[in-house]
Amino acid sequence: MPRSAPKGCRYAGCSTLVVRGSLCDEHKPLVETSDDRRPGSSYRGYDRNWRRLRLWYLRRNPICQWPGCNKPASQVDHVVPISHGGSRTDPANLQSLCHSHHSLKTTLFDGGFGNKPRPFGKDAKAANCATPERVGILDPIDGTRGRKDGP
Repeated sequence: MPRSAPKGCRYAGCSTLVVRGSLCDEHKPLVETSDDRRPGSSYRGYDRNWRRLRLWYLRRNPICQWPGCNKPASQVDHVVPISHGGSRTDPANLQSLCHSHHSLKTTLFDGGFGNKPRPFGKDAKAANCATPERVGILDPIDGTRGRKDGP
């Protein structure tokens, strides 16, 4: 079977021809995402028990808990991330969110998508950073919800 014609590397500005894949050998490591190195979900603790807890929580809390959002919730989020010492299975540390608000919360506070984690709770207030309650999600320190203005 004949091979396909070589194509240009898809990395911006690179003109190296590639026979297999879409990146040349020089640019493959640069484009590798953190998800490529991330262990599978069950290895990270999201096993059958987590899936049961998640379904139970979504049934009890079917609407996104982000203030002002009335979309159906599709994801269960840990209020205090596990990496910050939050409980994996305590329902008090869970909140149901729609996809867009889960992504926003993950990006702003949990260090997701390659961003640096921001301080949480009292540490964030001392550092004059955005805190979860300022953008309207559950404050992991005192458990209140709602938007608060000012630093």
